[in-house]
Amino acid sequence: MTAKHGATHNVSSVSASRTAGWMMGACGEQMTILTAMAMSVESIGEAKAEEARAAAEARLKGRLSAEEVASTNAALVWALAQLRVKHRHL
Repeated sequence: MTAKHGATHNVSSVSASRTAGWMMGACGEQMTILTAMAMSVESIGEAKAEEARAAAEARLKGRLSAEEVASTNAALVWALAQLRVKHRHL
């Protein structure tokens, strides 16, 4: 399935795709995306996200295992995504 932003796209068959953290399905001209990570702009605490960003950046300066680096990078990306969304909707 191919979807393009801002374009009309017909999907002639029912299809679904699932990856880590989200699932997408299409039938006809309707598409549904389900995710466990969605949140409203109002529920994003800017101070809390900024604190999480700073904590992750500080932690990355220390000595970490490969697993700790991966989880800390994931936390940093999540905090930055929240801040980006929050700032876009100010």
